[in-house]
Amino acid sequence: MESSNTSRQVAAGIANFIPPNDPLVGSWSIKYDNPTKDLEMIRNTQSTRPPVFQVVAGDPVMVAISYAMADTTSEANRTVSGGRVRVPFISAAYRYRPAGIHPADPPSYDQDLCKRSNLRQTLTMSRRPDEPYTHYSPISATGGIFSDTVVVHRGPWHKYELLEPPHDLPVVSVAPLRRPPAIGRGSVYKNDEDKTKP
Repeated sequence: MESSNTSRQVAAGIANFIPPNDPLVGSWSIKYDNPTKDLEMIRNTQSTRPPVFQVVAGDPVMVAISYAMADTTSEANRTVSGGRVRVPFISAAYRYRPAGIHPADPPSYDQDLCKRSNLRQTLTMSRRPDEPYTHYSPISATGGIFSDTVVVHRGPWHKYELLEPPHDLPVVSVAPLRRPPAIGRGSVYKNDEDKTKP
């Protein structure tokens, strides 16, 4: 193939058509090792009715984004909230590193979300450039990591289509509880060290 362009020129031209995998967006995370002690919560009892729960089929991140968009555009909610509604996404994460996986587990949703968003960068960057690097991992068994602005720029895993425009949502990363191995029909821990773990 004859061409007057060098390989670097061709690569630079292609870069204009391929969007970056992870857009750089200012975001930050806060780690809470024990939220019941770390956070001062003011509980407002507005109603004695129990909350409404729904089971919705679909990609959980896209469902959270669509609910937030619907609530933001609703006149009633716009006047009450004063603007944009944000629906947080609770992500079952590997406790030792972002997008990691336990050897005995199938791929996690956290891995998929890291491919589709800037969650990995949010969990590995400092809050401000002048701050030293903050280690958010491991996540404690009773804690979690709150990431305020996670930008989702790709659709669900089966196509990974670009989202135009990208959407952002808050993400709470928590380590799922793991069931330790048991023997005797589940009545005795197989490993003695599991008896002392919280």
